[in-house]
Amino acid sequence: MDFSNLKHYRNEKADIPIRYFQGEYENGERILDKWQRLDRWSTLYKQSFIKSILMGNDIPKIMEYTLKDDETKKRRILDGGHRTRCIHEFMNGEFGVKVGENYYYWTLENSGEKRSKSKNKNLELPEEYKRSFLNHKLTITTYIDLTDKEARERFNELNHCNPMSNSEVINSHSSLLVDNLRQFWDINDSNVCDQLKKRFALSKKELDKQNYMKVLVSLFSLID
Repeated sequence: MDFSNLKHYRNEKADIPIRYFQGEYENGERILDKWQRLDRWSTLYKQSFIKSILMGNDIPKIMEYTLKDDETKKRRILDGGHRTRCIHEFMNGEFGVKVGENYYYWTLENSGEKRSKSKNKNLELPEEYKRSFLNHKLTITTYIDLTDKEARERFNELNHCNPMSNSEVINSHSSLLVDNLRQFWDINDSNVCDQLKKRFALSKKELDKQNYMKVLVSLFSLID
């Protein structure tokens, strides 16, 4: 058997408390690439995930990588983007978890519309549970010095059992066209979206976060 083309990838494994993981994500030492999956978790699913951590349940490991020739050596999340965003949003007070009859938030600042409509009490998470949450260890595997192409290949392999939408497949593809479309046609830019909807008679659903990259690639050849 010929193993000459079988590449061995270096990796490191560590159990990292959420306090450090979240802190490094907050200050940009850990990042999500722009070709990563869009946030498709519902609030209900996010609440269930956070509650699972508060209960001390084990959660699937997070996989990340360092990019070859990147002097910053930032850790780039490869698998676990939804979990990372969920932890970040919870600790920034964007949603709470229901325990008993009440909803518990990391912080009650900037309460927002959803909380004002809630029939139950909105309370701040007790300090003992905050400490337990911060000390909960995440199992992290880090691939060392992957190329961008290798990272995207690993990403697609990891997500093979959980099929991605057409837009997510396109968005993660190693392509100069896709990368430039993402850079110049930002889905979060309302002016760009309004122009596209008006010019090509697109509906809101056709240009939502689940479909927009597929639409942009389809429209590329029609743009002057």
